[in-house]
Amino acid sequence: MQQPQAGAAVQLGVGQVPGGQPGQPGQPGQPGQGPQAAPTTFVAPPAAPVAVPAPIFVPIEAFTVTLQNADTERIMHVGLTLRVSDEQTRTRLEKYMPEVRSRILMVLSSQSPTGVQTQQGKTDMATAIKQAVNRPFSPLPDGQYVTDVLFTAFVVQ
Repeated sequence: MQQPQAGAAVQLGVGQVPGGQPGQPGQPGQPGQGPQAAPTTFVAPPAAPVAVPAPIFVPIEAFTVTLQNADTERIMHVGLTLRVSDEQTRTRLEKYMPEVRSRILMVLSSQSPTGVQTQQGKTDMATAIKQAVNRPFSPLPDGQYVTDVLFTAFVVQ
């Protein structure tokens, strides 16, 4: 019997015994011995590729806000892009953009200069923006579904 080489195709034999020669026990046609089959390996067909929907982003014009501190005033410049779940949410946000910007501005202007400069501060601010934007717009009964708030520019002076 030949040794399989690395990278060679798997050969499956049916009705053969590994190492057997015609006329040896275990071969078909021998009295008292039935045919034996080599083990068979079944390979599942490749799964159909799953279509992953393209991301939907809503860019928001940059904000510049004054941050109040006990000692000084600081300026924060923030660029944002919202990632949304569907086209309906994108259309709704574009239609209600003045209200979207107002809600975001309220969150940004309530931040402290020291808090927004930490990683946790930015994460908390993104969460607050997402919650503010996901609230329903009057008179609509349902909210939107913003899945992520992405910072595209961030400067505190």
